[in-house]
Amino acid sequence: MYPLITAALDALHKNIGDPYPDIPGNLEWPFLGSTLDFAKDVHHSILKNHRKYGNVFKVRALGDNYIFLIGPEANKLILQDQQSNFLNEKSWGGILGELFRGAIMLKDGEEHSRFRRIMQTAFHKEPMSHYLSIIESETTQFLEDEIPIKRGKLITYPAIVRLTMKIAGKLFFGVHFKEQQLDWIIDVTQASMAPVRYEIPYTLYWKGMQARKKLTAFYKDIIQEKRVRPGEDMFSQMCVARSDNGEMFTEEEIIDQMIFLMMASHDTTTSTLTSMIYEMARFPEWQDRLLKESDQFYNSGSLEYSRLKEFQETGWVINEALRLHPPLEVIPRNAAKAFTFKGYTFPAETNVVVAVFATHTLPEIYKNPLRFDPERFSDARAEHKKKPLCFLPFGAGKHICIGQYFAEMEAKIVMSQFVRKFKWSVPSGYILRQSPPLNHPQDGLPIQISRR
Repeated sequence: MYPLITAALDALHKNIGDPYPDIPGNLEWPFLGSTLDFAKDVHHSILKNHRKYGNVFKVRALGDNYIFLIGPEANKLILQDQQSNFLNEKSWGGILGELFRGAIMLKDGEEHSRFRRIMQTAFHKEPMSHYLSIIESETTQFLEDEIPIKRGKLITYPAIVRLTMKIAGKLFFGVHFKEQQLDWIIDVTQASMAPVRYEIPYTLYWKGMQARKKLTAFYKDIIQEKRVRPGEDMFSQMCVARSDNGEMFTEEEIIDQMIFLMMASHDTTTSTLTSMIYEMARFPEWQDRLLKESDQFYNSGSLEYSRLKEFQETGWVINEALRLHPPLEVIPRNAAKAFTFKGYTFPAETNVVVAVFATHTLPEIYKNPLRFDPERFSDARAEHKKKPLCFLPFGAGKHICIGQYFAEMEAKIVMSQFVRKFKWSVPSGYILRQSPPLNHPQDGLPIQISRR
């Protein structure tokens, strides 16, 4: 009883009082705070606070308080954290919770390092080269036979979700998932965005937890087989992977990581591809440029891992889409002990937030920062290299996304195929509205599309 009373009093203190009276910002609304403002347009809300309060401000959302710290200096403090003062588990745990328990994203310290040592063997050059041909063949089949275009219209986001999950199923497990299994993965992913995180029957979160149980049983059935007769798929790699110290994952750890990876691998890449399609619909000259580059690439030889760097302008578009539409709008951490920044002192247990989009649109770093301009990533301009940690779509430091190069590889192959097969547009004046926490279009991004 006493722990419940203590928790209730703590919630009241955080949501009715102001624990940070000296910090700029607005904590006027109890409990709700800026939640609706963030849900409506997270980009606008963060930029509005940034313009009003500067690089340090407080926000209340979803029954808790957060301190936003913006800019390369803040990113260095939080993400390149040598003393392990800013922790993942307490910050992401409230968002991912039981859905992704045990995932590497919720680990800190030596436990995180151990997981990373084992998992990174699946992203070495040899397995990555094997993944290449699977991405190409699955993409070709989907764009030829399965893409759900109806009367010249495509709802982009759910279509790309299906493609990236088909790729992930084949890559990770060496099988084509059945529709039911794909639905389980979608249910788990969508549940991570649910505002109510209790297992109330038939709610979004409840459906996600039910789907997690089904995925757990499905993965458990094939682990022993993969350990005895491993294939070249990533699940096999996880089942037999050993770090340089000889460490291996337990059965439960493998299941936890694969449930998380299926979400992380398809959802962030889907977000990036959707943003690329949106921006190239607004600026069709970039469709022409990427078509020319892709034709030159495929006419010059076969698809090989060492040749991916030839997708130079495609890489610029990927980076510009990630700059303007980062899949993760914010990167939260929880302070293990008190710290000082810009003259302000913050107590232990402070929720701090790296605002990725705000950093990506700092005018002192990026010229015309809200304009879609992929050439800013060319060697001649290289605006993203003006200061360390001013471009961080995959995070930074010890928690940088372990699948960064895999995601870039997948985006290059999918987009090079997409642009060779289609041309597309959006109505004049259409504006993409994103919903957090994993950015996705509120309306799915409808486009007009035709085959070339």
